[in-house]
Amino acid sequence: MNTNGALQPCAIFLFYPTMRFLIPFLLICFTCCSLPAQVINTENKRLDQKDGWSGHVDFGFSLTQNTKQILQGSNQILAQYHKHKNTLLLINDLRLMQVDRSDLLNRGFQHVRFNHELRPYLIPEAFVQAQYDQIWKLDFRFLTGAGPRFRIFQNDTTKVFAGALVMYEFEQVDGGSEYNRDFRMSSYLSGSYNWTSRLGIDHITYFQPLLTDFRDFRISTETNLRVAFSKHLGLKVGFGLNYDARPPAGLPTQIYNLTNSISYVF
Repeated sequence: MNTNGALQPCAIFLFYPTMRFLIPFLLICFTCCSLPAQVINTENKRLDQKDGWSGHVDFGFSLTQNTKQILQGSNQILAQYHKHKNTLLLINDLRLMQVDRSDLLNRGFQHVRFNHELRPYLIPEAFVQAQYDQIWKLDFRFLTGAGPRFRIFQNDTTKVFAGALVMYEFEQVDGGSEYNRDFRMSSYLSGSYNWTSRLGIDHITYFQPLLTDFRDFRISTETNLRVAFSKHLGLKVGFGLNYDARPPAGLPTQIYNLTNSISYVF
């Protein structure tokens, strides 16, 4: 282990000069090659660990009237509190799209996560989450879990983390016609790279198999490009692929989405 708490083999590899240019390329390629699931990405919601409260509020809205009326709206509120080696993360995220008052997208989630830096490379964490997604026939999902988070590498421009958590999952699906109570693994690999103080990229891939049957799994991968216009205002463009090996009846195994939003940071 080196002085910044990273694992030494990874640090040696990443300090090789060409990696400065190769890392962003690998992050993009990883996304394009990954399989697509209804997994919430909370990794890109984490903020820099400065003491006290920090966060941001995102709003998106559009209304189009032609042969049909198309209404789109989104809201995300993120707050983080950090003190010494403890971090508390709070997220509320809502998204809606209607065409002639019929929902094409109606989903939301609330997430609370706490972690404590036990060692420079080891950060135990625990979380609780509530979620709904009408299009995925998900009336309600409750998750709670805990496990270790590992700092693989970190410097001023690059961060690489991995996690291996176990979580309990309760689902009410398809108007209450189906209930699921399961234990799943929730493992992830995440990375970020900043070209400049105003331009950066984030990536994460999740793998969530059922502990009793690894053939029932979800994979989710997402990449976000960040552009800062000022200290408080920025643009975020994201692309995600999701895969669910056993989705509710009548739904596809994979989906993808492209999003963009204006962000106000405080």
